[in-house]
Amino acid sequence: MSHFTVMVIGDNPEEQLAPFGESPPEGSDYLEFNDCTEQVQEAWENKMIPCVKIRADKDNPEGRWVCKYSSAAQNAKIGNEMKKPAKEVYKTINQFAEDWFGYHLSGSSWGYWHNPNAKWDWYQLGGRWKGYFLLKPGAQGVTGESGAFDNEAKPGYVDQCRLGDIDVLTMYLEAKDKANAEYDRFEEAVKGLEEHAVHWDGLRDSFTGDLTTEDEGFSDKVRLARQAYRDNPWVQAIEAAKFESFMDSCYYDMFYINQGERERYVSSAMYNSIVTYAVLMDGDWYQRGEMGWWGISTDEVPEDEWQEQFYNLFDSLPDDTLVSIYDCHI
Repeated sequence: MSHFTVMVIGDNPEEQLAPFGESPPEGSDYLEFNDCTEQVQEAWENKMIPCVKIRADKDNPEGRWVCKYSSAAQNAKIGNEMKKPAKEVYKTINQFAEDWFGYHLSGSSWGYWHNPNAKWDWYQLGGRWKGYFLLKPGAQGVTGESGAFDNEAKPGYVDQCRLGDIDVLTMYLEAKDKANAEYDRFEEAVKGLEEHAVHWDGLRDSFTGDLTTEDEGFSDKVRLARQAYRDNPWVQAIEAAKFESFMDSCYYDMFYINQGERERYVSSAMYNSIVTYAVLMDGDWYQRGEMGWWGISTDEVPEDEWQEQFYNLFDSLPDDTLVSIYDCHI
């Protein structure tokens, strides 16, 4: 459940996006069948299904056991729960495969159709990032739709245009001024405090130790770590200044303390005024990492490396290249 930016380079951007949709139309060339026959057969022989008994009817005068998650169980359950073998609950293996797993029969195999290259399940030109590019005076472009919060583009900003019509220099300077102002606020917020910053990842790991997300007690340890993080005076001072933080992102890292401080923070903001999370060009999709729940990415390319790769491509494009910014969701 994450939104992210994609720069589509070239004409017909939505045709370029089509091969990466999570749910292409039935019969699409982008779909592949994932064969789960062995899983179904093994479960048919061994799976114990949590069941409830439902009221009697003309076909089952003594009632019958059904899966507790079925619509029949929700409407007419009686008695206690009990686990029953799959073969006693479902009349056929086909019914079991479809009802329990949601799989379908294709030829003689059970499984499901999917797009192995899926990157999005929804997209919108502009969206949450409506008004991404600043146009040069007299240039023209297309402004997309607003996102969930009815955001509007500033005058002169668009989401689709020719590359040579983008006022990149002014975008850099605006981002520079904004970042310097933010860093001024940061310095004012922590003025007089002994540097006592805390890295969220390190703090969390000190609480969870060798526990994994599957282990009992992991969630409790994370809750304690969050509280310790929020009790840190340095973090509290920045929170009081109302800097935005997402999913416990670390303010210490956010302002690049011990990593270049103001200079790097401002430089990164300038570069990121153009850089997107992903790029689509000539049928190839490039991105920093795999997007997942709540904007969390795995296996990300380091920010400075991604910025370099992005600008190597961006600067190599002809001025008449069409560029479009899409708000994608997965």
